[in-house]
Parts: sequence; structure tokens; C-alpha cells
Amino acid sequence: MEIEVRHLLLCDEVRTDPNNYQRIDVLGLMTSIRSTAVPPLPVVRPVLCALVLLTGGPGSGTLLLRIVHEQTGRIIFRSLPRSVRFVGDAEAVRGAVFRVRDCSLPMAGLYWVEVIFADAIIARQKVRLTT
Repeated sequence: MEIEVRHLLLCDEVRTDPNNYQRIDVLGLMTSIRSTAVPPLPVVRPVLCALVLLTGGPGSGTLLLRIVHEQTGRIIFRSLPRSVRFVGDAEAVRGAVFRVRDCSLPMAGLYWVEVIFADAIIARQKVRLTT
């Protein structure tokens, strides 16, 4: 069964209920970022979280997150690769949370947050930075 990304959410924080690991709280869901600072750029987010929920998968591989400025193609963030292993029920939902600390967005425009598994982009979410 192919890996399937059910959700890729950008937010301020992700919390799991300690009494029910299937319940996830997403705080500060975001689709865009507006700078209110003076000077307006670069925008530095203390924490930018990405929640990735997946099913299926070909056994094991590496998962990573990167952020790319669309206009320039510049990669402004790349996480360390994480080893993941899919065992048991292929329909079971598995999750990963990436916390990007002090994420610096140098210019206005469209950014792509990409999830990469085994060297292939499996999900993309856009976020627009305006000033």
C-alpha cells in the first residue's frame, strides 16, 4: 500500500491528550502569516509546527520537512531526516510533528512546506507571507 498523507497542518502548537493518544489538539492553525514588525522583514516565528498524519507506507524509510520560497526556489529550512517504520494495520493513522524553531522567512511571498518520504515529495502545503 502506498503512503497516503491524510493531513498536513501548519500551526503554532500540537498537543496530544495523555489519556487518549488518538485525540490531537491543534492550536493556532495558520494558512498565512502577516508581518506587523518594524522593519517588516525578515519575519521570525519562534515556533512553527507542522502536523503530518499518514497511513499505509512501504515498510520503512526517512521522513523530513522542508520550507521553500516559491519565487526563488531557496530552501529556508530542512529538518533532519527521521526514520519511520510502518508496521501493523496499513489503515492505521500515524503522526509526526515537526517543530521549526526560530523560523526566519526572509521575504514576502509564497512558501511551500513540503513533506518528503524516501526522497519524494508526498505532501505540500502553502503559506503566504505578507507585510
